[in-house]
Amino acid sequence: MQSAIMRNRFVTRLLLCITATWTHRAGDAVLFLAAAAAAGVAGFALPAHADPALPDPGYIALDEGPPPLSVGASPKHLYTFGHPYRWPGGSLTWRYNDAGRPAGLSKSELIAGINAAAGQWMAACNVTIAQHAIYPETTMPAQTINGTAGSSDVNVFGWGDLSQPPAGNPFVSGVTFTSSRNGNLVDADTTFSTAFVTNASTLRRVAVHELGHALGLAHSNVEGQVMSGPGGSGNPGVPPTEYDGRASLQPDDIQGCLCLYGPSAANAGKGYLCELPSYRDFGSVPIGASSPVQMVTLSNGASAGAVTIDAITFSTPDYRGAGGCAPGTTLAPGGSCSFGMVFAPVSAVGSREAFVQIAADSLGPYAFPVIGTATGVPPRNYQGLWGNSPAGSESGWGISFAHQGDIIFATWFTYGADGKPLWLIAELNRMAADIYSGSIATVTGSAFDSVPFDSSRIVETIAGTMTVAFFDDNHASFAYAVNGTMQTKQITRSVFGPVPTCIWGAQPDLTRATNYQDLWSNAPLGSESGWGISFTHQGDIIFATWYTYDGDSKPLWLIAEARKVAPNVYSGPVSTVSGPAFDSVPFDSSKVVETLVGWTTLTFDDGNSATFSYRVNGVSQTKHLTRQVFRAPGTVCQ
Repeated sequence: MQSAIMRNRFVTRLLLCITATWTHRAGDAVLFLAAAAAAGVAGFALPAHADPALPDPGYIALDEGPPPLSVGASPKHLYTFGHPYRWPGGSLTWRYNDAGRPAGLSKSELIAGINAAAGQWMAACNVTIAQHAIYPETTMPAQTINGTAGSSDVNVFGWGDLSQPPAGNPFVSGVTFTSSRNGNLVDADTTFSTAFVTNASTLRRVAVHELGHALGLAHSNVEGQVMSGPGGSGNPGVPPTEYDGRASLQPDDIQGCLCLYGPSAANAGKGYLCELPSYRDFGSVPIGASSPVQMVTLSNGASAGAVTIDAITFSTPDYRGAGGCAPGTTLAPGGSCSFGMVFAPVSAVGSREAFVQIAADSLGPYAFPVIGTATGVPPRNYQGLWGNSPAGSESGWGISFAHQGDIIFATWFTYGADGKPLWLIAELNRMAADIYSGSIATVTGSAFDSVPFDSSRIVETIAGTMTVAFFDDNHASFAYAVNGTMQTKQITRSVFGPVPTCIWGAQPDLTRATNYQDLWSNAPLGSESGWGISFTHQGDIIFATWYTYDGDSKPLWLIAEARKVAPNVYSGPVSTVSGPAFDSVPFDSSKVVETLVGWTTLTFDDGNSATFSYRVNGVSQTKHLTRQVFRAPGTVCQ
């Protein structure tokens, strides 16, 4: 084989692909693998991926040099030679060698299965895949797993034992060899495993995947596609994806073929994106910090047909957008837009792989992977209830922090000049290490017992500024300027039980949280904007601070010490409080008066859903709550 290739100055690459045999296999192969796994056969282990990265014995790097400029380039999609080599005219003609065909699969089923797989690719892009009209069959063998056969310039589908050493593997169900000359594909052999491809269902999955390789496509860099699988030496650095044995082409499969051969008749006149990156690497970024912005350009590669961008999202909260290509942006043929993205890792150190997902109205969605490494330790999180320092020195007022990422939402509960409850809010942004600052506002709105609660009556008025500088996990200075009054207070965490550790992004699925410390509000989120309730959860006690409005629409806050009375159920008395004005010097805690006004019960359905039932001054109501998430995925304490 090698001498023939050298004579013809070919390049040959071996692509090894298996079907997800332990979950998607039917017939004898399932029984064989299940039995082997159950018996614990020595040395018999399932691969890390359904389509593992195997040795490349058939890869011989004898290329003449860089491909001709005429082959073009499409960075997003991955190719068997690392370059977009094509069949001239988009035409692949094949022959069939029936030797070794399993008895459970008829020749007609085999031919029909290959044609059905070919039909999917032809429906997607401008290719023709057909059995040779004059010589449909051949005795020439398809290439073996060890590269020992020769079928130069004859494209053969055949059969073989793909477990043969030294390159064989018991999990391989199909192998495709492709050869190129001067930037064109000139030969493709596909060998089906006689052990695994024993029925029409398996054939469909294997054939459609292997035909993608025969057309010049390598493994997709997107999960859940027909062409998903491990990276190849021709596409270095691209993260592997897991092959799951799909039988029908997925968006990235179709896009890869479109960008290589152009659209089929069915897709003519439709816009599509080709010039996406194969992946982006953000390198190492400390937890709590952000990487420099990386820009990506979206270009409509079609000669006819527009593409409208619907949304750009990220599969994990470690990555986020930085503007550009806004929803509704329409790209005419040849048109483009650019968007930015950053890596801002949360939670634990380690590698982070995610997918940028681009929803579009034409031949989408589109996706590509991003990778980065989180370094350092998780940043401090200050979520919880704080009060004057030392603890108890100014009993009667406090401040609740909801801390997500680089934002702290602060709710300060205190008293106005008339001694009545007053609460103020501030969105504090991280200005420097452990320093957060922002505007402070007062709010008026609908009475707490209004039915319905009218959010249109909410009026927020900027009253000054607030800056909080944290010295450690439990101590900070709280400086404010409100309506001309300026003060600085030293504050500390309020402790009445075991203090949980809070980490932003530690649990993206908030329903799984078992500690309920956070800022909550009416569900669904935004349905009754203007009020909220902060839970400080330590041990079997939740201290709740409810921020709402009285019958005169003025700020009103109430407190409750709810104790655990059953699994996920907390109950306790509700009180209002009056006291000295917030700017009193000194603050006289002896003037603080707590008045019992009712009772509340909190029932948590899960970590992100609760029922808030109360009776206050003779008024009984029940509201459904959810966490306030203003920097996804939110903060979880434990």
